[in-house]
Amino acid sequence: MTRIIEQGTDQELAALETALTAYTKHQKPFTQTDTYQNFSSVIKKEGVVIAGGIAYASMYHIGYLDTLWVKASERGKGYGKQILTDLEQQLKAFGCENCQTATFDFQAPDFYQRMGYDEIGRIAHTQNQLTEIFLVKKLHD
Repeated sequence: MTRIIEQGTDQELAALETALTAYTKHQKPFTQTDTYQNFSSVIKKEGVVIAGGIAYASMYHIGYLDTLWVKASERGKGYGKQILTDLEQQLKAFGCENCQTATFDFQAPDFYQRMGYDEIGRIAHTQNQLTEIFLVKKLHD
């Protein structure tokens, strides 16, 4: 019998996600009600967002920092620290033990390390001449 591998449709991909979520939940029941809980913070100047971040907690109160951005002209003024600290506090209040994130070597690895994050791994993407850096911070003492 010949098997053909092909692109899945949106409906088929959604079914895969549903099946994996059901299996995971059956193996170890989720500790949070919703599969994903989103958190966000922004700082505005004259009604315009100049800094912001997005984080989420998944299935077992696992915290992830997804996005952290500060407008170029506003960098170095502490806005990134304020946004990151606020998101960490939201994750901690929700019950997350840790916050993990990834950044590229040309982005902000030093910033995260100054903010208490520990590097846990790297992947060199030689084709694109960049390195992806994975970091984690313990939110509870």
